[in-house]
Amino acid sequence: RQYQPLRIINFGDLQELLFPTARHGCHLFVGQRRQDGEGLVLPLRETFDYCVPKADLTIALGHLTLQSADLHRLQTISVVDDPQRLVTLMWGDASDLSIWARLGIHGSLAEFAKSAKGGWTRICRKGVHLTDKGRTSMSAEPLRELPHLQASALKTGAPVLHRDLLGTWPQDQDTVVGLNDALMRVFDGPRVVFPDGFSKLEANLRTYYLSGKATFTHSVGVISSSNDEDASLFKFLAVYLRSDLARYFLMMRAWKMLSSRGGVHLSDVKKFPFFEPGSAPDPAAAQIALAAVCRLVDELAELPCSLQPVRYQEQRHELDQLVYAYFGLTSDEQALIQETVEVLLPSVRPSSLSGLCTPAQERVDSADYCVFANALGESLTLWRTRMRGEGSFRVRVVASEPSRDGPSGVVRIDYLTHKTVPPEADVQVNDAVVLQTIAKLRRAGLRRIWSGSSLSLIPDTHIWINGSLYLVRPATKRNWTIRQARRDAEHIVRMVQKTATAQAT
Repeated sequence: RQYQPLRIINFGDLQELLFPTARHGCHLFVGQRRQDGEGLVLPLRETFDYCVPKADLTIALGHLTLQSADLHRLQTISVVDDPQRLVTLMWGDASDLSIWARLGIHGSLAEFAKSAKGGWTRICRKGVHLTDKGRTSMSAEPLRELPHLQASALKTGAPVLHRDLLGTWPQDQDTVVGLNDALMRVFDGPRVVFPDGFSKLEANLRTYYLSGKATFTHSVGVISSSNDEDASLFKFLAVYLRSDLARYFLMMRAWKMLSSRGGVHLSDVKKFPFFEPGSAPDPAAAQIALAAVCRLVDELAELPCSLQPVRYQEQRHELDQLVYAYFGLTSDEQALIQETVEVLLPSVRPSSLSGLCTPAQERVDSADYCVFANALGESLTLWRTRMRGEGSFRVRVVASEPSRDGPSGVVRIDYLTHKTVPPEADVQVNDAVVLQTIAKLRRAGLRRIWSGSSLSLIPDTHIWINGSLYLVRPATKRNWTIRQARRDAEHIVRMVQKTATAQAT
């Protein structure tokens, strides 16, 4: 409110490559001082550039480089109201904000933890502190009588904690701080426990369902209930927080995971969408999914500790589908989430040059082009339907030879006015056409646009010729995703609307 932002550059994805000894992420704020009183009521039309350069292009080209997907134009007031948008837009866009907002309406994990009634409670917190200079120490004797869970035991790859992993309270720890009745309640009953941080191999929370008595320290987070009837919800919660949906939420909302040393704040997890079946978008479907998840978790719990991770991996896809059903996600939303987790998540904040070799940088094959073409045609058709338009779309992709260095693809979109039918899509390889197109773009100076001496933009190039629209971009998987197809569709619609408005005036 004191300075008007003109541009913010988020270096979070580059942290460990450019600043290997840094402990925190780096952001560059370019702005100008506001006049007295100007920041009290921010103008609705005030915007700024939000730049999120990714490590792959910056390292490959030797200078700070953006693709169109890495450059956002944001309303200042929207970021003041919700700074978390800057986290989501590091890798996401309006589609992700929409999914979060739609599910968040039904409730959050923090709200779930506060919703207990009838004399029983739910709590979301950390375990007992061992030392704190600002607080009075007390005897740890009441904790010695109970089994103890060491944070180091939370490494198994299954959402159920086997009782064999419990030990005894540390013999040399005679005192603790903050031990009270509220804390003692989380050491019994149905609950989900998880250590600080996340699994770097899968970038997910390591959550475990646990029932029965067990103590743990401040390095372990817990969501617990004093009501045994909540057991089914907590079994589902342990599965949900390990699922692809939760991994997706971590990528879209957990700033520490994206632009700092690997870790997750409990405050981030508390904001995750979560609700009881009766509050779900489809209560009946949610109840069925809940029962199915509980059955599978109970089967896991009966297995020996060593067999639980193997069986869980076999069930993983089925459990993910049940989580999607519980939350009422559409097939299009599921496809976007799966693609984000499988293609983009492995590219987040690489720690070394070898970390740049990810699925997002793989070369596109014919199947990827077909998925993109179909998604673009369907997205344009959806826009047409919502705006009560007519006609149909034909999307064609022409790709260069896969063996060529620096392969590219060209998309041609035709609008057919004679009939309103489902979209058409096809893919072909024609090296000569692609090379001629790229050569013309290079001669026109459209392959790279410089902004200052050290920042450049490789834009999505849109060319209108004889009623057809052509898009040109490199043939790496990140540029040919369902997500990118939806972005392209919205950009085309907005561009046509803007042109039509300008011509009308």
